[in-house]
Amino acid sequence: RGFFVSCSGPSGRSGSHRETGVDFWKLLRMFRGSVFRSSLLRPLGTSLALQSQHQLTPQAARSFVSVSRPSFSLLTTTARSAVTQEAKTTLARHTQKRTSAAMAEAAEGGHHLDLGSYNNAIKWIHWTMAAGIGICFVSVQAAYLSEGSTKEVIMNIHNSVGILMGGTVLARLLVRGFTTAPPHVPGNMLETYGAIAGHWALYAFMLFMPLTGIGMYYLGGADVPFFNLKFPGLANPDKERMTWAKECFKKHKLVGEAFQYLVGIHMGAAGYHLLKGHNVMRRVNPLVAAV
Repeated sequence: RGFFVSCSGPSGRSGSHRETGVDFWKLLRMFRGSVFRSSLLRPLGTSLALQSQHQLTPQAARSFVSVSRPSFSLLTTTARSAVTQEAKTTLARHTQKRTSAAMAEAAEGGHHLDLGSYNNAIKWIHWTMAAGIGICFVSVQAAYLSEGSTKEVIMNIHNSVGILMGGTVLARLLVRGFTTAPPHVPGNMLETYGAIAGHWALYAFMLFMPLTGIGMYYLGGADVPFFNLKFPGLANPDKERMTWAKECFKKHKLVGEAFQYLVGIHMGAAGYHLLKGHNVMRRVNPLVAAV
C-alpha cells in the first residue's frame, strides 16, 4: 500500500527518483483471482516485484513499459467502469433523498405532489361505486327505521343498487386488468402492504355482498328484485336450500357491518395521505384533465 513506481536507474539513488503517484498495489487488489493470474498482468507483477527490490535493469525497464502499457489500459478501463457504477449508485441514492425531501417540504408547505393517476374509466367506475355503496349503507339504515310500504320501497332501492354494484365491480376488475395503475403512494412497508390488503379486501366485500344478497332471495324461493323487475327465485326450495338462504342473510348482515368499517378506514387512509402532502385525490379524479 502506498507503493510508488520509481523511474530511477538500477543504482536506486534517492536523488534521481521521479514518482508517478499511482497506487498500483491498490489497483492490483481489484484484480485478484483469474485476472491477476492472467498472462497479461503476470509480466507487470513480475516487473513491479523487481522494481521493489531495485533489480530492474534498463532492458527490463523497456520491457516493463511495453508490457505494462496494455495492462495499464485494462486497469484504467476497469477502474473507470467501477467509478461510473459507483457514481450511478450515488446518484440514485441522492435522487431518492431529494424525492423524500421534496415530499416532506411539500407536506410542510401544504402543497401536494403529483403521484400519477388511474385510467379514466377506472376513475368514473370508482366514483360510481362510491355513490352506489353509499346509497346501500344509507338505505339499509333507513329501512330499519321505516315500516310498511315505505320500507319495501327503501329495500327495493337497497337491493337493486347492491346488485348493480356487483356488476360494476366486475367491470372494474375487467378494466383494471387491461390498464396500468400508478405506482404505490410512497410510504413504509406497513402502509404499502396495508393499502394492497385493503384494496383487495374491498374487492372481496363488493363481490360477497351482492352474491349473498341475491342468494338469500333466490335460495329462499323469493323473487329477486331489481328496480321494477323481478327475477323468479328457486321453485319449491327444500329445507337445505332454506338453511342456505338463512345463512346468506346472516353473513350478508355481518359482513355488511364490517364493510362499513372497512370503507371508513379507506376514507381515513386517503385523508392521512392528503395530510402528508400526497395528492391521492388527483389519482381518481375523472375531471383532472379539465382542471
